[in-house]
Amino acid sequence: MDIVGSVRWARKAKGLAEPILDIPSKTTCARMERSSPSDSSSPRRWGCAMNDRFRLAMTGLTAAALIAAGLLLPARLTRAAPGSPAAAPAAPDAVDDVSSCSDVDPTTGLPLSTRLIGPSSILRCQTAAVTLTVRASCEAAPLHVMLSIDRSGSMIGQGIRDAKTAANALIDALDMRESPNVKIGLVSHGPRPTRDLKLTNNATQARGRIGSLNAGGEDNLADSISMAHSELRDGRDDVVGQPVEVMVVLSDGGQTRPPDSAIPPANQAKSDGILVVAVCIENGTPGGCTAMRRVASSSRYYFESQGTGGLKRIFQQIATDVKDIKLRSLTVEETLPENLHLLPETVWPDAEWDEASRKLRWDFTFAPTAGISMGYHVAPLAVQTYTLAAANLVSFRDSRNNLGSFVMPTAVLTVPDECPGVVVVTPTPTDTPTPTPTDTPTPTPTHTPTHTPTNTPTPTDTPTPTPTATPRPQPVYLPILNLSRCVDLDRPIDVVLVIDASTSMRTATALGSTRIAAAQDGARRFVDLMRPVDQAAVVSFNAAAHTLVPLTADRAALKAGIDAITLASWTRIDLALDAATAVLGGPGVRPGSRRVIVLLTDGLPTQTTADAVRASADAARAAATVFAIGVGDEVDRALMAAVAGDPGRFVGVDDADGLARVYTQIAEKIACDGP
Repeated sequence: MDIVGSVRWARKAKGLAEPILDIPSKTTCARMERSSPSDSSSPRRWGCAMNDRFRLAMTGLTAAALIAAGLLLPARLTRAAPGSPAAAPAAPDAVDDVSSCSDVDPTTGLPLSTRLIGPSSILRCQTAAVTLTVRASCEAAPLHVMLSIDRSGSMIGQGIRDAKTAANALIDALDMRESPNVKIGLVSHGPRPTRDLKLTNNATQARGRIGSLNAGGEDNLADSISMAHSELRDGRDDVVGQPVEVMVVLSDGGQTRPPDSAIPPANQAKSDGILVVAVCIENGTPGGCTAMRRVASSSRYYFESQGTGGLKRIFQQIATDVKDIKLRSLTVEETLPENLHLLPETVWPDAEWDEASRKLRWDFTFAPTAGISMGYHVAPLAVQTYTLAAANLVSFRDSRNNLGSFVMPTAVLTVPDECPGVVVVTPTPTDTPTPTPTDTPTPTPTHTPTHTPTNTPTPTDTPTPTPTATPRPQPVYLPILNLSRCVDLDRPIDVVLVIDASTSMRTATALGSTRIAAAQDGARRFVDLMRPVDQAAVVSFNAAAHTLVPLTADRAALKAGIDAITLASWTRIDLALDAATAVLGGPGVRPGSRRVIVLLTDGLPTQTTADAVRASADAARAAATVFAIGVGDEVDRALMAAVAGDPGRFVGVDDADGLARVYTQIAEKIACDGP
């Protein structure tokens, strides 16, 4: 006898006959009710009319039959041996199979995931950085993308034109002609939301509907998100397997309803397994972009743009991110060995740390093919060899909603010896100008006491050249002029201070501070050196760029903005440059002013590409002279020199304690030479 029933969470197993009883989904029933509420004669309408108790009974009978046949196992899966028919229900609409994802490169046979320790050999008084990158090779799942585009009155003119260009760029990047399992739909929000396009693989049709959008009226973002959610649910009925579902929400923050009203429907979509990507055009509306950050599934999927000119690049990046999603969720657990102290402030991105079990845990959603990186710093408490991390587990749910796990490669940290005597952790000569060398020249003049009381011209002249001739080595970071030789120019300067606010900026410096504290100190010193005719702005960046202070000559406001920098995950250098360029194209810029961008970062760009960074840098250099500062050994120095456009305007420092001097010298350079 055939096993009957098509209860959605009991997916038909391989080798079973087609079901002979079709119980429609709740979404299908709702759609049938809307289209023909009076028709109750069809068998599917009869299925919708069955009461909940009978539906639950059928579900239980079907599940029992599958369990008896050995096709559904109620145990939780970590990783099954090859060929084992293990599965575990994680949601009421799918049976979990063993994931086919692999952590091995099929070409080379080497692990795709990596673990780096740098340096790999240290003394007991030093620290080492541990960096993990998790990757997996998986089969692609169907991809459904629903756009929710702002067409309210605040988007009239260039705004809606740029939004259309961006949406078309996303369609191009998805390459639907070569990807038949990729579908796109469109909802737009004005006074009321409209469903402009059901999910389709027809790129030409999608472009036509996008082109027909017209802006005007109020904004109803909350109902638009609910409508997009409903469209994605309906799309599940027409696809084999479970698609990766993405909602891309664009808003300029200027809603006529309370901005927070969009958060509950977004949370409902996220709880339904939908990835919500939020794009906010900053227009100064209080709370607008703050709410949009909460609409997004995570900070990694929140984008902010100063003006609409950068939307095309943002939407291209979104397409690149979502079309390569291989893992719906990812958890990395790592247990540190005894006698190896974790520096909690250096963990990035944010993770859970259990001191008792010595276990670190990261949780991520929707991981792309490029993988996800994380890291931390450790300090040894004993002279020995440490294996990182023998106790490690990566567990995941792949894009087809199946579970799996693997173990990260290990690496060895060697601590061969104690520190000899009193040793500075990092012997970088960043702060060489200390009182010690200053006092050294004092005994250099060999004047005997006999000559001291004699009031002759000879001893009077002798001390004068002595301190001048005494050499005192100092660290030099940029080949720039000294203020003593500077001719101050009257031309005003408009400068944007762009500061990395990623979590890696918590890294400790040699003197016990942090990179972010050193950067803030340097930026404050830069503000102190501004002339009365100069203006500055403050931009911070991580997963998004934030203009904390617009162009102003108010030093107190600038320092307050610098002090207000908060850290979060990721390093979107491209968005930071876009934000700085927008500031220098805004109303606060004075005609004829010299325009400058000073960018500081301590790491590689993340959640973006080097090409995107170069494109943003090209636009920035067209508007201003760019200086770039790289801190630490993880910076792509070649890329940062390219961002500056001139190696003479890029400086790399190994330790952040020298940043105050770097900022001072850049300020002198700008004031003296002019860009």
